[in-house]
Amino acid sequence: MTVSFAPSASGARTGTLTIADTASSSPQVVTLTGTGSQGKLSVYYPGLTFPQMAFGTISPAKPVTLTNVGSTPLTISSVKVVGGFAETNNCGGSVAPGATCTFKVTFRPTTATAVPSWKALYGNLIIHDSDPASPQMVLLGGDGTAVTTTPASVTFGSQGVGTTSAPIPVTVSNSGTNTLTFGSIQATGDFAETDNCLGGVLTGSSCSIQVTFTPSTTGTRTGTLVLNDNDGASPQSVTLTGTGD
Repeated sequence: MTVSFAPSASGARTGTLTIADTASSSPQVVTLTGTGSQGKLSVYYPGLTFPQMAFGTISPAKPVTLTNVGSTPLTISSVKVVGGFAETNNCGGSVAPGATCTFKVTFRPTTATAVPSWKALYGNLIIHDSDPASPQMVLLGGDGTAVTTTPASVTFGSQGVGTTSAPIPVTVSNSGTNTLTFGSIQATGDFAETDNCLGGVLTGSSCSIQVTFTPSTTGTRTGTLVLNDNDGASPQSVTLTGTGD
């Protein structure tokens, strides 16, 4: 006679084997004990909401950390992402008790919409494994925008107080499906701008903003180039920095 053990839950489990026979001491009772254990997955992520990204570009990766807080190996059967996201991982097919592995998730918006050329995109990282709570799902979110500014920030060198620097160009590109139009373009602080954008930017085209720096005092000076337009992600902003001499 053989006895097997299939725990229905973790922790100490008890039972009995009862044998009825012709002996005067019948029935015979054998006490059975065992301990149920299982791999259990702890999912940690510091928030997977991605910044605005131009359609077709790829974001920096964000981590999702998996830890097996159970007492037996955790088997991962499949991992997939839904939406405009992708993942890479070092988890393989199994995570040992107490071990940690990391998925890295990136965001690449791929679908533009009509003006406003912006789209909030959502998806999931879905993990199928041997944890009874499987599948685990991590909500993913990000904004796709058709408007890009190049560069994303402008740094001027040292400039004499009260004098004006040479202009530095900022290019505004429209990858959306309709003409991009502007309500206003403004530079704050000790900065000024001139541009050829206010007539609108056709789809697939760009315009140029020339930014200058006239420090009002010595030291580090900061400002912002602010673009108010008909893109759903408006306003766009470019950080401006310079040093007054």
